[in-house]
Amino acid sequence: MRLVFFLLSAMLLEALPLRQESGTFLGGTAADLAQHVRADSEGNVIVAGITSGGGAPVTNSTPVGPARIDRLYVAKFSPQGTLLWSNYYGGNNREFLHNLAVDAEGNIYLAGRTMSTDWPSPSDTGQGLLLALRKDGTVKWAKGFSEVDRIWAVAVSPGGVIYAAGQCITFREPVNGMQASYGGGEYDAFFFTITQAGAITSRSYYGGNGNDEIWDISVEPGGNLSVAGVSSSTNLPAAAANGGSVNLSPGRMFYASINLPGRAVAFLRSIPALTGRPYRVAAGKTGVWVAGFAGPNLAITGNAWQSTLTNTEDHFLVRINYAGGVIGYATYLHPVQVGYGPGLSIDENDRAFVTGHLQGPPQANPWRVTADALQPVHGGATGDAYLFVVNPSGTVDHATFLGGPGLERGNDVASLGGGKFAWLATAYADGLPVTSSAAQPQTRGQGDFWLGIFQLGTPPTPPPTPPPTPPTPQPTLSLSGILNAASYAAGAVAPGEIITVYVQNAGPPVLAGAQVTPQGRFATILGGTRVLFDGVAAPMVYAQSGQVSAIVPYGVSGRSTTAVQVEYKDTKSNTVNVPVAAAAPALFTLDGRQAVALLVSGAVNGPAAPVERGGILVLYATGEGDATPRPADGAVANYNTLAEYPRPNQEVKVFAGGKQAAVQYAGAAPGLVAGVMQVNVQLDAATPAGDAVPITLQVGGAMSPSGVTVAVR
Repeated sequence: MRLVFFLLSAMLLEALPLRQESGTFLGGTAADLAQHVRADSEGNVIVAGITSGGGAPVTNSTPVGPARIDRLYVAKFSPQGTLLWSNYYGGNNREFLHNLAVDAEGNIYLAGRTMSTDWPSPSDTGQGLLLALRKDGTVKWAKGFSEVDRIWAVAVSPGGVIYAAGQCITFREPVNGMQASYGGGEYDAFFFTITQAGAITSRSYYGGNGNDEIWDISVEPGGNLSVAGVSSSTNLPAAAANGGSVNLSPGRMFYASINLPGRAVAFLRSIPALTGRPYRVAAGKTGVWVAGFAGPNLAITGNAWQSTLTNTEDHFLVRINYAGGVIGYATYLHPVQVGYGPGLSIDENDRAFVTGHLQGPPQANPWRVTADALQPVHGGATGDAYLFVVNPSGTVDHATFLGGPGLERGNDVASLGGGKFAWLATAYADGLPVTSSAAQPQTRGQGDFWLGIFQLGTPPTPPPTPPPTPPTPQPTLSLSGILNAASYAAGAVAPGEIITVYVQNAGPPVLAGAQVTPQGRFATILGGTRVLFDGVAAPMVYAQSGQVSAIVPYGVSGRSTTAVQVEYKDTKSNTVNVPVAAAAPALFTLDGRQAVALLVSGAVNGPAAPVERGGILVLYATGEGDATPRPADGAVANYNTLAEYPRPNQEVKVFAGGKQAAVQYAGAAPGLVAGVMQVNVQLDAATPAGDAVPITLQVGGAMSPSGVTVAVR
């Protein structure tokens, strides 16, 4: 009658439907134990546990150690449930797995204990173990900790810092952490901080005068560690608000928020129950969920799913809000098999997913299910898995059995986001649901992994697919569109010459100006645009739609031609072969006629500021060709002494009004990019006066175009 009552009651409970997307067994011919499941940033699913004897599938990797009893076993599945790889790891004795973590790059971390004396390195038996795997299952590093009895927990921050915790007696190496000395009792809890390369950066005790251990850790959004453990100390270190320590004797569960870098306990509170173990902790956005075993006197809330204890210890679930450390939800979760803790995961909305084992025959398990439960009745035999999904408010979205005629244990669960999750169980007979794509449709041994991927409720509607981006049309380039940037004359180019290129279908819609790299050179790409000379990207001066400017690399020196292309958004133009000259000089102008020329006073030469006959002018030009020492392409001229500035390899002459001026300096322009030449000249005293006196520049045998003038008085 009690079972009928609970089944009828379930019809009144609103719930979200549960739909299976994939399901498979995985295991060998002996006994395998599934324990943990996590998801990586790409939605792949990583499962881990223990395999005994041979026969467990191994793909895409080389097994570590012999195929014998109690190897660590890891497998990776795609978001659709396809087996990607699997492998086992161990030494000459038994290994034990306690926890699993995955970082943002897909690296995998296993925490546990090894009895092997040859792995991960020759050492004493019975030591803590950390194993780091790359995303393809190959070993990144493995470490044994002879000073640590058990590593119960491992977690990774978003920045890749690895944290490990558990219980120990004493460290054999220097301690650099929050608590430098052993607190007392038979054992203390501990923390390790580890780099991606496996280097330990801090070791810290955490304990008082009793026995202290940490069962699980999780990284909070603010960077603190959420810690769940058990302590019998009367002086467990705590926050100042707690008086600096708390009394948890004779042995109580606790939750703490710990700032390891700051070496401080930010918050600590007990989890009220006479006995228990906080097996799992999951830090969310606004609070933390803790799940485990609890005995009498758990401080349940009014909206608890199960308000009374039905065994010596039941599974429990508690939510502690960050604001004030208040317990916002607490419930028992019915009879359990001692030794098999619940699995816990949270999604992006802080919703908790819990799984575990319902022990005993059906009549002993009136598990309360929701409407639309995936399996509303017990499957029979000695036990089923269960799933419980609850919101921070206490609203239950789903509660169900999962099991067949044999024995099944719910081991762990991992949220994949959007209501999708991976459910891991150990199956001792066929009966759990599998799909047509299963890697292994039946059990093979005395216990197999079972992995199911499910969707709870309606999946979120994906954003509309944007229309396909039309392909970038090919830029079009012609020889007549490659011009000297000073004279706008087409023809041969010289090493270091600043050019302007007119091109179709290239350049950003908004002008992108020159950018100087940390190395002090002009960048070779602007607005997705590059100019290539024989495949070499040239320094860019500017780029905009239809027109770009670049500096001819000095490497074209000595060639007869150079192949020029413009690339925009990875699409290259046609190739234009351009003649290369030793020099192609041209003076920069203000308006196409008046030269860019400065007086000694700094005034800009022109009719309003003429230079005296016999006076000094500073001119700016490009196209002088190769120089000594040859400057780096795109380098800005900043040298300590005048002698260090590059000078043209060919002689430089200047003529004003038909009279040759005396060149006092010709070379790189201080503070400007290589390719701009500064020429300081003193005009001849007989230079004609006027507002537009012709001026020309000669480098070697090459003359600048005519039509450029200066003002002389």
